[in-house]
Amino acid sequence: MFLPIPLGSQLEAYHLEAYHGFIHSLGVLVGILMYKQRIILIHSTRVPVGGLMYKRGINFDLVPRGHLEA
Repeated sequence: MFLPIPLGSQLEAYHLEAYHGFIHSLGVLVGILMYKQRIILIHSTRVPVGGLMYKRGINFDLVPRGHLEA
């Protein structure tokens, strides 16, 4: 996958490619975390185990505080 930008050298093209791959994997990781967060929120509202896990501190950084009162 090449971008239509005139690059100075092949090395620059390689760095751009590596950078693009890094950004893409970062986006995938964020997407997975957001998906897991949604699952945790669904479970904490419906299943008591989810609330128990939340109170124990597991996945504490993934769940926003505002959803505890909801």
